Amino acid sequence: MITPLKTAVTGAAALLALAVPPTTAHSAPLAGPVSVPDSFCEGRADANYPHPERPDAFVQCSGELAYVFDCQPGLLYNPYPRPWGQCDWPDNVDWQPGEWTDPTP
Repeated sequence: MITPLKTAVTGAAALLALAVPPTTAHSAPLAGPVSVPDSFCEGRADANYPHPERPDAFVQCSGELAYVFDCQPGLLYNPYPRPWGQCDWPDNVDWQPGEWTDPTP
């Protein structure tokens, strides 16, 4: 009975390895400010928003409070699907500094 369980765990680990992005020289978080102004979420719906200066981070607004999160190494924040978006492969994200539009639903 232990062998099938061990095989299942090994198979799950192999699937997880396929889902985790490879580490490259560009995988480190990008330099730049992590925090946002206290007023960032004032008047905004509860949702995730692109970080105004970092493509590899996003801001979650909840009750007009801002929480900043980094994407996993090698991923960039993609504001679609709205309103929550997701961290995504760079080839799927079109990011230019200062050109994000507000993804308010």
